Amino acid sequence: MDQDKNLLIIFIKNPIEGLVKSRLAASIGDYPAFLIYKELLEKARDLAISTPFAKAVFYSNFIDDNDIWENDLFGKFLQRGDGVGNRMKNAFADSFLDGFERVVLTGSDIIGLTPEIIEQAFAGLDNSDVVLGPAKDGGYYLVGMNRLYVGLFRDIDWGTEKVLSQTIKNVQSLKLSHSILPELSDLDRIDDFQFLSNEERQKFEGIIDKLEWVETIAEANSSPDLPGNLSNKQNPRPGF
Repeated sequence: MDQDKNLLIIFIKNPIEGLVKSRLAASIGDYPAFLIYKELLEKARDLAISTPFAKAVFYSNFIDDNDIWENDLFGKFLQRGDGVGNRMKNAFADSFLDGFERVVLTGSDIIGLTPEIIEQAFAGLDNSDVVLGPAKDGGYYLVGMNRLYVGLFRDIDWGTEKVLSQTIKNVQSLKLSHSILPELSDLDRIDDFQFLSNEERQKFEGIIDKLEWVETIAEANSSPDLPGNLSNKQNPRPGF
């Protein structure tokens, strides 16, 4: 396998408070969701770096040349097109035009994604036209191709539980072969915390708990000192 001809694409949203993880934010608030997404981006970057493939990050809104995605390790591009299907299709089209022979695209918030699964995806393209990583919500967290199959992205109800089944139907209609990776989950809702490792869950829950504590202290300090109210003199967790 010629690694120089293999490209790993990571689709990301620019980390802007209020514009990321909207479904998670509905449960925990915009700022905690923003902080958790930044943690997910760092994990996705480290995962990509640990693989031997060429790497590219595709931004949702603007290209950031001064972020965690090192310019000497990652190609940087802007997602283009209306809707996630067109954006993925265009990313594949541009990458094949650039001379890559196997392209794998994934997101930045996948729970349990490992370098081994990424390598399995590229290896699967040696014998299959398409490789798919099924998500627990009925979508997919990864898609790979060894050439552009435009029909793969047609007539898909994006954002629903039908995405994977409709994509496989397209694969069959195009008479393509495909391989399936292990099922994983992305982190979209508070219920998805159950799929995190113990370490990750404790980290993310710690972010939420800390912010809730700071908010409680702020609210208490803005109120008159009444019996039972917290004040600067009554902070039960000194040094926090």
